[in-house]
Amino acid sequence: MNRNRKKAAAASLAAGMAVVLGAGTVMAAASTSDNSVQKEETVYVNTTAAGDVTDVTVSDWLKNSGDSSESEIKDTSDLTDIKNVKGDETFTQDGDNLTWSTDGKDIYYQGKTDKELPVSVSIKYYLDGKEISPDDLAGKTGHLKMEVTYTNTSKTTKKVNGKNAEIYSPFVMVTGMILSTDNFANVTVDNGKVISDGSRNIVVGLGMPGMKDSLDLDSDLADEINIPEGFTMEANVTDCEMSSAFTVAMTDLLDNLDLDNVDGLDDLKDSMKDLTDAAVKLVDGSKDLYKGTSTLNDKYKEFSDGISSLSSGVSELTDGAKELDDGVRTLDDGATQLDSGAQQVNSGAQQVNSGAQQVNSGAQSLESGAESLSSGVESYTSGADTLSAGIQQYTAGVDTLNKKMTEYEAGMKTLSDGVNAYVSGGNQLAGGVQDYVNGATTLTDGVSDYIKGANTLAEGVSQYVGGIKSLVEGMGKIVPGIDSEVKGIQDAADQMTALASKIDPDTIKDFSDNITAYTDGVSSYAEGVKSYVQNVETLASGLSELQSQLEQMGSSETQAAKEGAEALSSQLNSSADTMNSQADAIESWISDSSEVSVDASSVEAGVNAVSSQLEAAESALYNIDYSSMDDETAAAVEAAVNSALGAVQSAEESASAIDTSTITVSAPDTSALQSAAASLRSAAGAASDTADTQADSVDSSLEQLQQQLAALSQGMQTVKTAVDQLNSGAQVLTANDAVLTGTGDQLSAAGTQIAKGVGDMSDLFKELEEKLPAMLQGVETLQSGSKQLTEANTTLQSGYGSLAKANTEQLIQGASDLQSAGKQISDGITQLQGNKNANANALLQGAKTLKSAKKSLTSGMSQISKATGQLTSGVSTLSSNSGVLYSGASQLSANSSSLNSGASQLADGAATLADGTSTLASGASTLASGTSTLASGTSTLASGTKSLKSGTSSLVSGTKSLSDGTKQLSDGSDQVKNGIKELNDGAKELNKGQKKFYKEGIKKLDDTVNKDLQKVLDRFEAIQSDDVLYTTFTDKSSDMDGNVKFIFESDPIEVSDDE
Repeated sequence: MNRNRKKAAAASLAAGMAVVLGAGTVMAAASTSDNSVQKEETVYVNTTAAGDVTDVTVSDWLKNSGDSSESEIKDTSDLTDIKNVKGDETFTQDGDNLTWSTDGKDIYYQGKTDKELPVSVSIKYYLDGKEISPDDLAGKTGHLKMEVTYTNTSKTTKKVNGKNAEIYSPFVMVTGMILSTDNFANVTVDNGKVISDGSRNIVVGLGMPGMKDSLDLDSDLADEINIPEGFTMEANVTDCEMSSAFTVAMTDLLDNLDLDNVDGLDDLKDSMKDLTDAAVKLVDGSKDLYKGTSTLNDKYKEFSDGISSLSSGVSELTDGAKELDDGVRTLDDGATQLDSGAQQVNSGAQQVNSGAQQVNSGAQSLESGAESLSSGVESYTSGADTLSAGIQQYTAGVDTLNKKMTEYEAGMKTLSDGVNAYVSGGNQLAGGVQDYVNGATTLTDGVSDYIKGANTLAEGVSQYVGGIKSLVEGMGKIVPGIDSEVKGIQDAADQMTALASKIDPDTIKDFSDNITAYTDGVSSYAEGVKSYVQNVETLASGLSELQSQLEQMGSSETQAAKEGAEALSSQLNSSADTMNSQADAIESWISDSSEVSVDASSVEAGVNAVSSQLEAAESALYNIDYSSMDDETAAAVEAAVNSALGAVQSAEESASAIDTSTITVSAPDTSALQSAAASLRSAAGAASDTADTQADSVDSSLEQLQQQLAALSQGMQTVKTAVDQLNSGAQVLTANDAVLTGTGDQLSAAGTQIAKGVGDMSDLFKELEEKLPAMLQGVETLQSGSKQLTEANTTLQSGYGSLAKANTEQLIQGASDLQSAGKQISDGITQLQGNKNANANALLQGAKTLKSAKKSLTSGMSQISKATGQLTSGVSTLSSNSGVLYSGASQLSANSSSLNSGASQLADGAATLADGTSTLASGASTLASGTSTLASGTSTLASGTKSLKSGTSSLVSGTKSLSDGTKQLSDGSDQVKNGIKELNDGAKELNKGQKKFYKEGIKKLDDTVNKDLQKVLDRFEAIQSDDVLYTTFTDKSSDMDGNVKFIFESDPIEVSDDE
């Protein structure tokens, strides 16, 4: 909870306590005097969390609102730092006496004091049973116990019943705390109350310090009457934090206790006498009650025995009802079975009756059928004669069929030979398709190898161009450095020449001054030469490495390009040969199978398969993509494709021209297909020539590049020679540098001693003059080397420009063309093979179908041959059995008269049978009527037994309920019996208790009223006396009424921000 909210809530609690508890104060004060000035004090005490006082502030309110308000109020106060806190009224002070100018208004003032308080609050904390300081308690978790103790130090000695007694000023102290439910749970308080609103617990505890001592109660009454002097609060605490606790101490809560009007003590004593008499009668009545319960206990035993006998009889009744129910159940089962049997008998009788009726009906039908049969026999005999004549004609036709079978067998042999020839040609075609697909696969692999080689060559060219670019960048950095160094060398040489021309004995001092600058220049020049040498060496190394790479690339990549072109040419030629071979195979098959007579249904599947393959080939040729080919290659391939399309279309037309309704097939013209194969071979040769030309062009470019690199290498050799000369000159200058430096130092020293060292200077000059030619020679060498270096740089730049412009673009374009050609060839192969080899797979599937057609044709011919044999056998059988058939027809005609006679006798017997079945049907009807009456009676019996069964079931259920009731009655009787015994025991105890109540309660109370009560009343009068009541803390005028209350605010327990 926010600290400001805690403080606000705590302040609200304190204000509320002050208003409620102070209401009595205001009313009492108002009732004392309506016309005098009243002084109401509120003492604000700040304490630590343990209750130690840290600050005291007193607020006084002079109530000047009576009927005759004063314009000036005289007051007494021992406060310091007094100030008016509400209004502009002023006062004058004379010691502790104050005079306020009020103009009839109330006065509110405030001040400070350090005097001792009449009451105090002490708080101890215990966490999990161990005492803990408030500072250590903050943030802790566990079981918290707070002991709040009030102390009263304001007491007066008074005479009570003739004896001196210490009487404490009456204070009532109330403490309030607000505890958050986030930190406190299971809050309890012994002398107070806990109020919760869900988010917080408001704890209020109270005490009256000193009151128990002032009343001086006997030990018995002190134990019974609790007058607390503090309270204990307990709770389960988590991360302990609590706001300030507020305690209000008031002095006027006993003002309304009017003991002057307590005049009924004698009446109380009379009432106690009546109570004592009644208690004696109560003791006697409890004795009589005990006697009555004893008699009840004895008599109820007889009643309990009767209940036991009733329970036993009900048990026997239950057993009998159960046996009766079991017997009725058996009867019900028998009646049900009897009824079921009667129903079955009735059903059987009905079936017999129905059967008799059916037999009677059948007999009538038989009679009618016999008459029809007689008529039919006559018709049959007439038909037999007709059949005989037809059989004679049939046998004649069988003979004719037998003769025609010879011609049929000859035709079947011709058909079989034709099918065999067709199957052989189909096998050759399927093998040719397989060879074609294999050739196309080999072509695809070769093209893939060619494309890989072309890509490798393109990547090498890209690396070569990248190396050239790095070389250009290096040259661009080196040339400015060379120019700068040459200019520095030239400047140094000019300086040395100028110095040499200025050397004169008269200008020795100037020469000495310039020596230092010269040596510095020489050092810088030497360092520049070293840097230049390093750069030239780096350039030479890069050129050497580049030349090596170009040599390797010229040999390997050119060879790869040639090999790829040769492989492509070989694959294209192989494919052309394959197509020629397939055309020959197809033509051979068609030639072999021409003029073969076959059945249309036998060859139709093969023709359809060939047409399907031709359509797939035509579709693949139409879908070839020419966009990735150069113009020359595209023209050659397009011409080959057009020729192939013409051949395929011609073959399709030949296939569609086959008339499957006849048995003759004409051979198609395959010359167009062979011409297309020749065109494809020619296109393959053109592609090979194009690849060779591109490879030769690349090889030529590489040779030119190698020649230019050789020239560049020669130029670098010249640069190296010049650099060696520069390095040699730099070494000479470096060697002379020490001599010049020493000479300059000597000259500088001699300049200060010219007067003494003219002779020495002459010697030094001679030495310098001797070394000067060597120095000038070094300068000349530097100038010559610088010139050579400049010329070499120019040659190097020129060679680089020619190299960069001559072949770089041509190489890049050649690599790009090579990759494009590889993509075009790859796309063409993809179109030839189809997506995921779809075209090749289609051709293979067609060949497979063609082969499977062989099995179907062979199987069909076998079945036809077998059927032919069966047909021949059947015709022979017909021919051999025609005589038997003719003989049977004759016998059939001869027996017609006997058949007519038997049919007449059958008709007479059927009439006699019909009469007997009519009698049987009448008897069966009578039987069915009797069984129906029997079934009705058994149904009535079964219904009655079910009713009887229901009644016995109800009887059993009733006896069970009766048994349960008697058991409950028996159990209840036992409980009543036990209750009567307990009642008797209780009456006995009551009798004893009443005796003890009279002896220890009523009699003792009578003694208290007659003896102790008066003493308590006398003590209360002493507590309420004016000299004991506490009405002011900081003093007041003697003519003022007043009251005072104390408000204690303890410090909160909070977790510091650092924790």
